[in-house]
Amino acid sequence: IRQIQLCENSTNAGDSITPLSDVVHGDKALLTCNHDITNFNSMYWYVQHVNKEPEYIIHGVNEVDSKGRFSMDVDRKGRSTNLSISDTQTEDSAVYYCAVQPTVTATL
Repeated sequence: IRQIQLCENSTNAGDSITPLSDVVHGDKALLTCNHDITNFNSMYWYVQHVNKEPEYIIHGVNEVDSKGRFSMDVDRKGRSTNLSISDTQTEDSAVYYCAVQPTVTATL
């Protein structure tokens, strides 16, 4: 049995990603990101492997979206998003980031 360590991080002081324990190779991993932005367009997830630049994984506007082994849901009222990684692999060991695209309003 191989274990995969998924690390979490955030780019905004108001954001937080719940800590994860080790994930067993082949199992499902779940990361939850909470933020304090009330009006936002969409949520994004990125992954950064050791000595590499961050890479875009997936984004969502409402409810559930999926891309390969990755799926996410957006909870607008709860101001959070979950990233689910199915059939975890060794290469999933990395730092994961969530990002919020806020709604921009202007008064004319």
